[in-house]
Amino acid sequence: MLQLGFDVIAVNFGERAIDTGYSNRRAEMWDGMKQWLEDGGVLPNINGLQADLSAPTYSFDASNRMKLEHKDEIRKRLGASTDLGDALALTFAMPVTAADEPIHLQLLENSRAKSDYDPMEAI
Repeated sequence: MLQLGFDVIAVNFGERAIDTGYSNRRAEMWDGMKQWLEDGGVLPNINGLQADLSAPTYSFDASNRMKLEHKDEIRKRLGASTDLGDALALTFAMPVTAADEPIHLQLLENSRAKSDYDPMEAI
């Protein structure tokens, strides 16, 4: 992503949440995703995604902050990890504001790779 000229922000699931109501960034992102779905967000039709999203349980810590079940506990309980759910949750890592121009135009402008490779030549 850096080579393509995008601004990249590293996200550590275990780091401190932006909102003090969450025990860590992972819980905060997953709850943001849940709120987006409740507001009418639509999931892509990807095998296993719905199972991943319904797998983690949540509770509250001694400070009344929301926390998600640890991935190790999910793996023990289900025999699988929630990698697809985590990937979608990462899209909720940072607040997003409305763009001044359509997002596809921003992506095209920002994705000008510095390469001679032409994927159409291989066809």
